[in-house]
Amino acid sequence: MLPGRDDHAIAYHVARLANEGFIDATMQRVGGTEPDEVFLLYSIHATEWPGHDLLEHLRDKAVMERAKGC
Repeated sequence: MLPGRDDHAIAYHVARLANEGFIDATMQRVGGTEPDEVFLLYSIHATEWPGHDLLEHLRDKAVMERAKGC
């Protein structure tokens, strides 16, 4: 998925973002009974308004941090 990133961690964060209403995503658990055998398949469909607001806030904060460093 993303080089250098743990697939389980990415799936966890996708699930959290979807549960909090930041993104619209479809998720499905597949696999066995052991934690290392379970995978979360997901498809991200859209960014919801709260997700857009979050991204805008993060952008503003990043701009402010760069400005402080000058």
